[in-house]
Formats: sequence, structure tokens, C-alpha cells
Amino acid sequence: VDAAKHMWPSDLEYIYNQVKNLSTEHGFNNDSKPFFYQEVIDLGGEGIHSTDYIGFGRVTEFKYSHELGNAFRGNNAIKWLQSFGTGWGFIPSGDAVVFVDNHDNQRTHGNIVLTHKNAKLYK
Repeated sequence: VDAAKHMWPSDLEYIYNQVKNLSTEHGFNNDSKPFFYQEVIDLGGEGIHSTDYIGFGRVTEFKYSHELGNAFRGNNAIKWLQSFGTGWGFIPSGDAVVFVDNHDNQRTHGNIVLTHKNAKLYK
């Protein structure tokens, strides 16, 4: 769900709970539910927190791409990536959708995130 942070978490949870199971006629197991994830840009400093959206779908972890960008741009030591994960304040992996580049990162967030426009570093 794009821009989920503009919707109340309880409203999204209610909507998801109304969705019917996936059809076994299309190869899904009985009681299979769709995979939901919410785009919640949470870089800190706002009243909206990505953790508010955990429990009824996964949540995008924008800090992941920021910190990778910091490392590969030389702002942080690459060796620090050995401890990369929840210790850095990330959403636990079982609740997160992580990525390096997306349409929001390509247009915002300054020059921290690596995008396809940084071909040498991106590879």
C-alpha cells in the first residue's frame, strides 16, 4: 500500500481482515491470505512510526537504503556493515521489506541513497 502512513493503522488492519482468502483454484493453499506490505517512510523526527504498522503486514524500511548509501559513499566505514540490522534501529527482518532503490529515493532524501544514477557505486 503506497503512502500507508497517511492512513490510520487500525483502518488498514480492518481492511486487510475483510479480504477473502486466496483461491485454491489458482494453486493457493487453504486459508492463504494475500501478502500485504505498507510503504511507511520513517526516518525519525515525525509522529508517524513504521512500528505502528507491524502486525498486520510488513513495512518498508527506508533506513536500510540510507545506511547502505552512507557506507558505499564513504560516509561510514563499510566494515560497520558486519553488524547491519536491528541493532541499527531497523525494523526486524520478519516485519520489513527492504530495498536499495525506489521511486521515492530517486526523487528525495538528498544525495545519500544509491540509485541507478550512481552506476559505478550501484553495481
